[in-house]
Amino acid sequence: MRMHHEQTLVTMMIVLTLCMDGVVGVKWLALFRNTEKVWPSAKECRKANGLTADQIKLCQQNVDLMGTVSIASAQGVDACQKQFFDRRWNCSTIAQVPTLTKELKRGTREQAFTYAIASASLTHSMARACSVGITTKCSCGKLPHEAPTGDFKWGGCGDDVEFGLRFSELFTAYHNDKMSKNKKTMMNSHNTAAGNK
Repeated sequence: MRMHHEQTLVTMMIVLTLCMDGVVGVKWLALFRNTEKVWPSAKECRKANGLTADQIKLCQQNVDLMGTVSIASAQGVDACQKQFFDRRWNCSTIAQVPTLTKELKRGTREQAFTYAIASASLTHSMARACSVGITTKCSCGKLPHEAPTGDFKWGGCGDDVEFGLRFSELFTAYHNDKMSKNKKTMMNSHNTAAGNK
């Protein structure tokens, strides 16, 4: 009897682990509730809702960028809700993060879009933060290799898309997920990468 109970317990733990694996990647969108553009200290990272242990570490190392991450989360939620405002699924469940509803856990097209838009908004916001001087960790993006055509003249500071991509990949754990053999994690990793394109 004891052996059967232990097997049942182990089986339940495996099933719970498989269900939870790979679905935490968008919980950081809960930062849309944070309205502070500048985070006062690294202590705020532990208080932030929806961050994984790795994201908390990254937050503590990049406190100067966390206001931008919060803005990116708000932009991601807003873009999703505007895109689907007239549909049956209107992105309203994203406002419940870090609690994930079933359509954001089960490999649905809603989940795919959410991962992609979250990644895209973070990449864009980080790239933009570089060009406007929010951080010293990056600067202007690379200039085009070819001269512009017509009357256009290149000037100013371009977005540092490379930094945006690197930060987004680190923050969303894409660098870890792309090596996973778990199908759900692989799918979420793919959708995150699609958002970065």
